[in-house]
Amino acid sequence: MNTETLNLRSPKGRFVFKIEHQFHTATWHEGFQKVNRANLRPVFRVLMALFFIIAGTLHFTNASFYLTIMPSFLPHPLALVYVSGAFEILGGIGVLVPACRRAAGCGLIALLIAVFPANIKMFADHLHEGFSLVTTVLFLRLPLQFAFIIIVDRLTRRD
Repeated sequence: MNTETLNLRSPKGRFVFKIEHQFHTATWHEGFQKVNRANLRPVFRVLMALFFIIAGTLHFTNASFYLTIMPSFLPHPLALVYVSGAFEILGGIGVLVPACRRAAGCGLIALLIAVFPANIKMFADHLHEGFSLVTTVLFLRLPLQFAFIIIVDRLTRRD
């Protein structure tokens, strides 16, 4: 078993946090080893963190898109786009910090619930076009939001 460590430091050289991942290696003579899900959790956490950080960044770089899916009954739509983007970025970063991981997970779950009306509106806005590939994907995305919630919950629990 090998251990891979990634130390991240601030520009002043202070230790920020460490990501440690243990993984198995196998030769062709040993055959394939069963993949242990616990060994993949750090990888999936990093992928999830990148997903939320990138998605949050898009709230700032492409705010006009998010304004089109904002339900009209919500006040201050632009501010809500920026706030939700900031919380996505913070949640993504928090997933990588063990001391903040569970709180970040709870925050991301709350955010996924809060943005669900925007997903419904996006689907409803495309529904007038009939069932195209886009409307089908948007329809299938609605139940996937609950799968995302379960994934965030499981990846942010204590090891």
